[in-house]
Amino acid sequence: MAEDDTSSATPHGEAEEKEEKEGRKLKKSGSSDDMNDTQRMISYISHRFSNLDIDALNSLEAIEDLLGIAQEDIQIWDSDESMIWESKPGEAFRYLRAVEELQKLTGSLETFRWTEDVELQSGILCRAHSVVHMAMTKLEYEFIHLLTKYLHVPQLDATSFRSDGGLSLTLTDEYNYSHRSFESYPNVSTMIADLTVPNVRPDIRCIAQVMFNSNYGRECCQAYVGVRRDVLDECLNSLLGEILSIEQIVLMDWKILNSKIHRWKKVAKNFVNVCLVREKNLCDHIFEYLPDEPAARYFFESSKASIYRLFKFGEAVSVIPSTPEKLFEILDMYDVLGELIPEIKSLFENTPDSSCSSILSESQHVRFRLGESAKSVIECFKHDVQKTKSTVAFPGGGIHPLTKYVMNFVSTLSAYTETLENLLGVEVGNTIQEEEEEDAEEERLHSSHRVSTVLLRSLIKMLESNLEAKASLYQDISLQKIFKMNNIHYMVNKVMANSELRVILGDEWIRSHCGEYVRCASGYQRITWNPIISLLIDERFNSGNEGTNNIHSSSRNHQNHQRPPKMLLKERLKRFNAMFEDTYKTHTAWNIPNPNLRLEMQINIAQNLLHAYRTVMGRHSAILDGFPHPEKYLKYSTEDLENYTTDLFTGNSKSLNPTRRGA
Repeated sequence: MAEDDTSSATPHGEAEEKEEKEGRKLKKSGSSDDMNDTQRMISYISHRFSNLDIDALNSLEAIEDLLGIAQEDIQIWDSDESMIWESKPGEAFRYLRAVEELQKLTGSLETFRWTEDVELQSGILCRAHSVVHMAMTKLEYEFIHLLTKYLHVPQLDATSFRSDGGLSLTLTDEYNYSHRSFESYPNVSTMIADLTVPNVRPDIRCIAQVMFNSNYGRECCQAYVGVRRDVLDECLNSLLGEILSIEQIVLMDWKILNSKIHRWKKVAKNFVNVCLVREKNLCDHIFEYLPDEPAARYFFESSKASIYRLFKFGEAVSVIPSTPEKLFEILDMYDVLGELIPEIKSLFENTPDSSCSSILSESQHVRFRLGESAKSVIECFKHDVQKTKSTVAFPGGGIHPLTKYVMNFVSTLSAYTETLENLLGVEVGNTIQEEEEEDAEEERLHSSHRVSTVLLRSLIKMLESNLEAKASLYQDISLQKIFKMNNIHYMVNKVMANSELRVILGDEWIRSHCGEYVRCASGYQRITWNPIISLLIDERFNSGNEGTNNIHSSSRNHQNHQRPPKMLLKERLKRFNAMFEDTYKTHTAWNIPNPNLRLEMQINIAQNLLHAYRTVMGRHSAILDGFPHPEKYLKYSTEDLENYTTDLFTGNSKSLNPTRRGA
């Protein structure tokens, strides 16, 4: 091998043909193991020219002849626009061999002083530099071509990121919102292939090494950074959509922005964890023979624009006018950045100077801004719940919009306990410490959720206080009871349906509030229906029927003698009819939205009412039949009353149509 190397230092055609065959052999074998073959190619060339003996060249003319041979191989491609690495096998090897010759000759001319002709030596050196520059220009072109042609940039349709609508905190609508709904989007990582074809990586690396060995490392890196920056930008554009300014984002309609936030959450995680990780692997592979610092710097320079664009979107969202329905998207972005910051730190930890710290600082700053925006929403929400006042009672005594609004908010917020711990820390615990001390149930909860628990409990207490004030607006105590029953029942159902909220509030809270709405229901029954039913069970007119009942007190004995039972029964039935009709007309307009609760109330009323009514009809049928026009007193059949109770609390007032007694 040494003889071949020596002979190739002179224009010897047989040795040149042998070397070209060796190059073709190496190039053809690249299909099986590109990485190893490229290494063998570089090793072969380096070994050959490292044995080049300048002392064996007897004159500058001999060096000039060798320079001419290399120049021929290089000039062939200088005027040809076709790509060397896309030509026939062996051409790339031959070109690299000529470049290696130039490197060796140029280095020798720069370090060895010829005594015979300094001016000739200077001219040859200048010529060698010119040819090297020509070769580097071509290699740079090839380098860029390989980096750009063999790319797989994902092209995604916008429907791949169609939003599920997100959270809608309206005052009347129910919703079902998953705080991690963005995880159901298509897996972007499966759409992001390697940003270069693996088979061309060894060639890219080979060109980079040759350019660095020729002192053209700066040009190589400028080309790499420029190309890869554009590739990553194109990749991010394809995944994220059009580039928007902060002003455009701030002024954007919420439905559109909500969809873009959903898309950002998915893209940010995949872009950092997949795209940038693969990009760093590519950069490390190409420049691994250099110290860590330059390779890390090139990766930083090529990726910083795209990573800052991700941060820019987050910063814009942090300054939009915040409302409760936007809180959960902001918290999601806060969480995403929290997950990405360690990954970003790992990617850029070897970056020199302050580059890594600047990226980390920016990511932490954006996360802080999102956190402050979330805090502001929470504080404004608490203020609104506390300060929202009503001057008019809510019609029908149904579930107040504020109850739905707050419970939907709290129910969704309960899924963010870990986020709230990170975001609020001891801040919330200090501001509402008194409430925490008052609630012994708090002590049994896990300490890591203390802040979120206190916050959520405080919001519910604020709601309860507000509802008490709203209940006091009803002049009718019965309707006040219905209003409180409806709203407390709704709160309990929301808590029971949410596993996180159920744990946070505890079984004791559930038991006490279940007891509260049961007491409201009993209070309504006692205030409204007991006086009506009592008209049918008074002993004063029962005692006079057929002399079978006893008189229980002397005063009632005296009253019975003053008013005959027949007249008393007439009076009581007339009063019963009037009170029932008035209650029916009023209470059918009242509203119990929950069908199960409404049915339970209707059944209880019907049971008590019908029992007393049947008793009167059974015990006093003889007297009733003796009345002239009995329908004036016994206007309703038991079927009438049973049917009418099913009309109660439906929110629609109805007129009475009694049937003729006889059923």
